[in-house]
Amino acid sequence: MDTIMRVKNLQKYFPVKKKNFFGVGKDYVKANKDLTIDIYEGETLGIVGESGCGKSTFGRTIIQLQRQTGGSTLYYGETIEDFMPRYVKKVYQQLPQKMKQFTDSVNELQSIESKLATDSAADVEATTERLRLKKIAFENEYGNTLRLVGGLILHDDLQKVSKLLSSRYEAAAKVAASKRALTFNQQKQAMNGAVD
Repeated sequence: MDTIMRVKNLQKYFPVKKKNFFGVGKDYVKANKDLTIDIYEGETLGIVGESGCGKSTFGRTIIQLQRQTGGSTLYYGETIEDFMPRYVKKVYQQLPQKMKQFTDSVNELQSIESKLATDSAADVEATTERLRLKKIAFENEYGNTLRLVGGLILHDDLQKVSKLLSSRYEAAAKVAASKRALTFNQQKQAMNGAVD
């Protein structure tokens, strides 16, 4: 069986400020430390552990939504930068920034919602209106992000992306109809269609 993914000595550390006798220092929360795993074709992988043990961080890190601190992650023997389609590379670089903006927006909405519970009767109307406007702005900014998949969500011209996806779906339907599998290189070439 082919190795789909090979993770070797994966590390994901988060920096934290630590106060000590001499002032503020820097320390790290080690969410994932030296994880090694091979995932083979046809294999199903389940990750089990206590709450807060690093399962989600591991998942986000191996698909590179979060940059790994150390180690290597290979997909069919290539790094994600080599493996991913060309049109996603620009988007891939923007993901951490977009994710932070998204998280900040969600936190702001939750903050306004929680403020409603403590507002005086006179302030409820103003806070409700502010919340309504923030929800509209959130939907305008992230609505497509939540509806679409992967790196395509940030592409400047979604019509070109849509045409590319249509051609992929047609190719996939033909493969399914003929019940034959494409080799990995053929699949990768099909993924690298230009969206320029």
